[in-house]
Amino acid sequence: MKKIFTFITAVLFCTMATAGTVGNEDNTTGWWSAFSDYYTLAPNKTLKLKFTNYTSKANNWNNWLAVVTTDADRNTDGYSEYFVLRADNYGWNSTTNTFDNQTWFTSLTSNYNWNTFKDDMDGSTVNMTISRVGARVTLHADITTVGEADYYEEFVIDCGDGTQNIRAFLTTDGGHLVIDDDATTIADSEKPETITIQGTQIGETDLTTGWWSAFSDYYKLAKNHVLTLQFINYTNKVNSWNNWALAATTDADRGDTEGGYKEYFVVRADSYCWGAYGDSNNNADVYVLTNDYNWDTFKNDMHGAKVNLTLTRNGAQLTAHADITTTGGTNYSENLEVANCDDGEQNIRAFLVIEGGCIDLLSAQITGGVDGIENVKMNNNSNGVRYNIAGQHVTADYKGLVIENGRKVLKK
Repeated sequence: MKKIFTFITAVLFCTMATAGTVGNEDNTTGWWSAFSDYYTLAPNKTLKLKFTNYTSKANNWNNWLAVVTTDADRNTDGYSEYFVLRADNYGWNSTTNTFDNQTWFTSLTSNYNWNTFKDDMDGSTVNMTISRVGARVTLHADITTVGEADYYEEFVIDCGDGTQNIRAFLTTDGGHLVIDDDATTIADSEKPETITIQGTQIGETDLTTGWWSAFSDYYKLAKNHVLTLQFINYTNKVNSWNNWALAATTDADRGDTEGGYKEYFVVRADSYCWGAYGDSNNNADVYVLTNDYNWDTFKNDMHGAKVNLTLTRNGAQLTAHADITTTGGTNYSENLEVANCDDGEQNIRAFLVIEGGCIDLLSAQITGGVDGIENVKMNNNSNGVRYNIAGQHVTADYKGLVIENGRKVLKK
């Protein structure tokens, strides 16, 4: 009888969770039924986890989930979930989710191959970090498949005010996890880079600036005038849009629609814009937008880059041109032309804004612009040498208003 009991126990043990394992090893784990230990993170601490993910492959969500909560046990007073994040690039809390509310979180990104996702995730090794810097929590997972393909998923969100302890734990649905306990660590988070501001600060120096929350002054341009801004751009490198953006609007305060506020355009550093006429993806004939970026290195290139940005009024047309120099000395440019911005007679306003970064504004200047170009003296033997309206030498492929052989020419 004792031998039979021992045999049955051994058989049952093979299908149940073993030490370091979350969920049933036959991948029959039900929803919210198996959990890792709680990992308590004090302010400015980072949790590192390593585990192997197994899945039934029935659905994309039958994989690991990471949960970050208040410092309380599940189903007790004070327990609240800051977020639950699934391996298939979806997350939620008690009131919203990443599909329905894209302003709830700062960023959710991944680079999965969805055609092979279910097979890729079975047996994959996951190296996960959950980092706290102030209120900002960043969850980053590096996933290596059995076939040695590499993917990642990253989620960035503010959790509390950054002063209280929080907890994290893993769970699974229709799968199981094998946690490498020896690789589990909690240590101090890396201190954010110190940014020294030389001019006027726009945004937070810890690069946590929320969208539409930090602005430069308004710059008012009369017809045929030019605004020139010089600044240093800093980015958290999370998304390509976490960089400078320039807005050109009617002569009214932001949001004052009764006062006539309208955006002719908001153009981002990553060559995308929108405004009164739609956006640059769907209205490329209205928003003529060009660039010569290296998109493989764009996020890193933009951090610390020096930007010379001009906004030119030529009648009803607005032209925004940015010359960007990276810290490594590489030069890029971005150019936007928008015609028919009302009739060109009224004043307009412009301002800078940033999300997930910081701008160090070094200088701002408004000049007489297009009308004043008539007084520029040029060497008649200049042999096609071109200058932009700020007096800077430009190449033959430059787009916009240029001075060539003493004449104003609009290059398209």
